Amino acid sequence: MSSTTQELTIETREVDKEGCYDWVETYALLPKITISGKMLWFKKCYKRRVRIVWKQPYDIDYIMEYATALDLLK
Repeated sequence: MSSTTQELTIETREVDKEGCYDWVETYALLPKITISGKMLWFKKCYKRRVRIVWKQPYDIDYIMEYATALDLLK
């Protein structure tokens, strides 16, 4: 019995496709990790939905990204 593992690599990150939307103000009630790698909860933040296209195996996923106002200014 052999197990094979494949390393998943992101080919493209698309923000202007169908099903995606731009930054929207929200409130993080549960812990969320921002695009800068910081963890936040019980704070106002921004979120957006982006489309991730994986290289191998070819697949498309939608994920939520969270950011603070300072993250967006950088």
